[in-house]
Amino acid sequence: MLPSLLLVSGRQEAPLQVNGLLNQSVSFQHHVQRVVPLKRVVWELEHLGDTFKLAEYKDFNLIIQNSRFTNRLEASDGGTTLRIRDLRMEDSDVYKLLITLRNADIKTVYFNLTVYEPVPLPDIKTEGVINSETWCNFTLHCSVPSNVSSGSLSWLYRYKGAGYQHYTGRSTVEISLHNRADNMELLCLVQNPGDKKNQSVYVHDICHYPTLIVTDNTRWIKQYVILPILVLLILILMLIKIYI
Repeated sequence: MLPSLLLVSGRQEAPLQVNGLLNQSVSFQHHVQRVVPLKRVVWELEHLGDTFKLAEYKDFNLIIQNSRFTNRLEASDGGTTLRIRDLRMEDSDVYKLLITLRNADIKTVYFNLTVYEPVPLPDIKTEGVINSETWCNFTLHCSVPSNVSSGSLSWLYRYKGAGYQHYTGRSTVEISLHNRADNMELLCLVQNPGDKKNQSVYVHDICHYPTLIVTDNTRWIKQYVILPILVLLILILMLIKIYI
């Protein structure tokens, strides 16, 4: 469920933006100081300049007045909080809360609801991996299915124990790493204001550095393998010269 929005008492300069996710729930919430008791709470829907009745909270019950929202509305906090279940794309509209107090004062609050489709899970493909003793080069391509609605795409990265850092907003990235970076994670994030999904790859699953780049192993190989072979070859050459 997406978080509710809270409006404190005061003049409303613009409708409060509320983002919802298709088939999920969302709440409109307004904080009312209960110094003066409530007399009437009415919710309305504004669409293309026209106003339609939505619901009225009366005698501790919510009376739904729009058949499109049958069995999809819930009220709390004396009717000043409205929850819509099973969101549909056509629910994107401006909603108006009218609060009439016992002293005849009227408070009006507007909410602008935008319903978004869930973003798809991104897919990462690795191409052109080139390993050397000290470098690893590769290309990552992040994509989403073309037949579904998608949001913005971006790449982030982090090293073990650190937070994510933004890398780029392009779908394809070319990576060139010097020496070992086994603890590096690259994350492709797809998001819109109502949803986000991501996939990650790790450098140690892509780059397979030769064993020789490890300093201790290299020193051992030079000392106990290569050096004795060179000494033996020199001795053989010296013996050959003596007997020729």
